[in-house]
Amino acid sequence: MKRAYGFTLIELLVVIAIIAILAAILFPVFARAREKARQTSCLSNVKQLGLADLMYAQDYDERFVRYYQYMPYPTALYWWGDLLQPYVSNRQILECPSSAWSYTYGRPLGLPNPLVCSYALPGISVSDAGVSCTMLPSNKMALVQDPAGTIMICESTTSEIYTGGSLSFTIAGPNGVTDLATGSYRRVAKTHNDGFNVCFADGHAKWLKNSTPGMWTSTSGD
Repeated sequence: MKRAYGFTLIELLVVIAIIAILAAILFPVFARAREKARQTSCLSNVKQLGLADLMYAQDYDERFVRYYQYMPYPTALYWWGDLLQPYVSNRQILECPSSAWSYTYGRPLGLPNPLVCSYALPGISVSDAGVSCTMLPSNKMALVQDPAGTIMICESTTSEIYTGGSLSFTIAGPNGVTDLATGSYRRVAKTHNDGFNVCFADGHAKWLKNSTPGMWTSTSGD
């Protein structure tokens, strides 16, 4: 009597179970690899933006780019990403491949509307819970006491790291970003493998798992 060749139901179930186990193991690996590639692309973005800010400072009395500027007030609002365009000529580097925010208010004629961006500059001077943070944008380069340890550009969930009218200081801690005043704000975007990319005031860029308050403090300003 000839034996019929083929898979039994049990054999098919075993094969399906093996495939499911392999998929469960490999899919997260592939996702992390994809996010690592996006992280590298994003790191290149913040590096180029940081170098553009340093070039801007050389042309403007050694002052870092302003957070924003009305030209004229109050109809045309240029954000720092607009002001740096002469030095990069590329709006693509304002966008991280993983996430971005958009802004429409006061966009000048002829510029993209909405403005799409993934990054922000540090906040203005506040003091809360014994922590002081001084505005880096438009500070003179010489006033930054620790360029290699002062964040100049970072990934952000919104256009501002600091929101006016609220005494708040945002740091990226183990559980995300904590607002020392209210515990409600999340400004830094921990997009890549539970971390975020930054560029420091000396022009070097790196991925951070967490930050410290000192990284957001430049100096007393003028």
